[in-house]
Amino acid sequence: MDNDISPILDAWPYKEGAHIRRIGGAEGRDKLQVRLPMGIEQYEVDGRPDGMRPEGFESYLAYYQSIAEAEGACWELSQEAFTQLYEEGLLFYCRYLLFFQLGDYDLCVRDTTRNLELADFVSQRASSAAMSDAMEQYRPYILRMRAVSLAVRNAKEQNVKAALDVIAGAVEEIEKLPLIKTQIFKLEKTRSLVALRDLSAQLKRQEHAFHPEGVPAEGPLAMARVCHGTPPSRADRLKEELARAVADENYERAAGLRDELRRLSDEGAHPAH
Repeated sequence: MDNDISPILDAWPYKEGAHIRRIGGAEGRDKLQVRLPMGIEQYEVDGRPDGMRPEGFESYLAYYQSIAEAEGACWELSQEAFTQLYEEGLLFYCRYLLFFQLGDYDLCVRDTTRNLELADFVSQRASSAAMSDAMEQYRPYILRMRAVSLAVRNAKEQNVKAALDVIAGAVEEIEKLPLIKTQIFKLEKTRSLVALRDLSAQLKRQEHAFHPEGVPAEGPLAMARVCHGTPPSRADRLKEELARAVADENYERAAGLRDELRRLSDEGAHPAH
């Protein structure tokens, strides 16, 4: 009975749109918590989101970077090392989406910048083109999320010109990306360019429409939604994971994700009274 977390769940009922919070942890470190229909996820704010220190390092990225530096230019990633890095990147992806929803744009920038560093490292040390492509296909999306976070932060500070410059730079960078022959890359490149240009147009319309406290009339999150749609829900995150599982031909994982999406859909169609 001591392990029953029902009192914690009862004190924080699940409600879409009010299901993420930042708390002070018992060790003096802040945590992010996500209320799910059947439980709670918890993330560290700093370091690896799960709090692990692989091989004594802050992350697998830091660990393998140290090995690459020691071994020299000929060292390449093994499949096991790549899998560890890829899965670690997913943890940071989940966390930067949470930061984005909470409006912690500086932390979203920090984690998206970190995943861009991860993509650079994998591309430099990949032992096959497929390994590199598996990471590079997400670069347009990461660049988009980083640019939006920077742009919204600047807009909140009434620096619309800086926000527009960030978006223009991201659009140019995405347009110049080498072609990756995967459906995910094509989709994310197209979506990212459209979304960033839409956000730029909205910022230009709002350039002189500010509240006294310096927030655009529609609010910074409203502008962010132009780029990302409404803040990603549990279903949004599951769909992203499903796309990755299918792309990786991990059909067992994909089947499980489809089942979970169906359960969420059924809960939405038949809410409890």
